[in-house]
Amino acid sequence: MYNRWKKLRIEQLIHEDIRDVAKVQEVRQMDLLSEYIIAAAGSQISYSSLANNIRVSVDMWNDTGMGDFLLHYVRDKNQREVDFLVVKDSIPWFLVEVKSSESKQLSKSLVYFHELLQTKHAFQITFNAAFVERDCFKENRPVIVPWTTLLSQLV
Repeated sequence: MYNRWKKLRIEQLIHEDIRDVAKVQEVRQMDLLSEYIIAAAGSQISYSSLANNIRVSVDMWNDTGMGDFLLHYVRDKNQREVDFLVVKDSIPWFLVEVKSSESKQLSKSLVYFHELLQTKHAFQITFNAAFVERDCFKENRPVIVPWTTLLSQLV
């Protein structure tokens, strides 16, 4: 009985309360967000969980017909590397470089691959920085952002 009530409460919260307040048009995206929140609650933040979150976003974009998306790791013969490259419709879209601690200096590899691949966006994210109200995808140059800020904009 409790599980049935819990499921109905989540459906009501997602499908009615949040949609009405936020004027959400794509209810399926809210379902995916709720699944992510439930799975992430209480989990330890790690590189692998971040990779999984980016993968879920790529899968969602593909599933909802927003384009043909792929997720890659980038490394060249000179050992320069960037953790994630998201490709949209065969065009490099954005790069993500993960740093465990906050740094004021951009990764040279991130800047290099941003220029080489001509990605629209390049993000250096850190796990220990606090959320910032900022639209990362308005930036067309490499920027440093908290991981929570970037993830909040992937869904």
